[in-house]
Amino acid sequence: MSPAMNRFGGWALVIGPLLALGFFLIEPGGLLIDSADSTDAVASITARSANTALTHLTALIVPFGLALLLFGYIVLQAGAIREGGGIGAALLAVVFLGIGMIAWGITQGLNHPISEIDVSSAESLSVGVVLSEVQSACRVVGGLFAAAGFLVLGLSPWMRERSNVMAANGIVLISLVSLAGLIVGLFAVDLRAEGIMVSRACYFVWVAWSVYLGVQLIKSSGNESG
Repeated sequence: MSPAMNRFGGWALVIGPLLALGFFLIEPGGLLIDSADSTDAVASITARSANTALTHLTALIVPFGLALLLFGYIVLQAGAIREGGGIGAALLAVVFLGIGMIAWGITQGLNHPISEIDVSSAESLSVGVVLSEVQSACRVVGGLFAAAGFLVLGLSPWMRERSNVMAANGIVLISLVSLAGLIVGLFAVDLRAEGIMVSRACYFVWVAWSVYLGVQLIKSSGNESG
């Protein structure tokens, strides 16, 4: 990769996850605005339909931020492939992260029709509930694959050599916690909300690590061009 591409990838790792996180936080029915239980379909639909414009906006920006994040990791992992250090781990991490980002993107995409649901109509609401259930499944699948991707990244010897080992160990632990929470939620429906909440908390740590790696990539590209 050229220094310019590394710099672009570094900025994608900085901007992408922060952009996705910022707009995810203001998503109606989420953490800050009209907060609703993620497993309560009617409450989530009501929150989104009451804030249609904001729901459409967040559903556009969050996937864009996730795409930038994925691109940043593709650029970063290309270094491992180029240098022949942990090629298998590099490819596996990108595949897992790619599936996770796509699943989360579909989750956001479903917010567009959900925000147009007429909650006063039983027929329209029933359609919204089905969409919300699909959305919930995509959210869990996305979380599982994203956690697996970050787990592989944290364990990758090439990555550990080029980043803070303690931070990488922390990512491994956080990713295991996220996987455990989501898996428990899959088999124990009454604990699904807690599992999703744990996964969301882990995303904050993944964002911080991604930004750190992005800054390191930007710095290294400056050294290469110098």
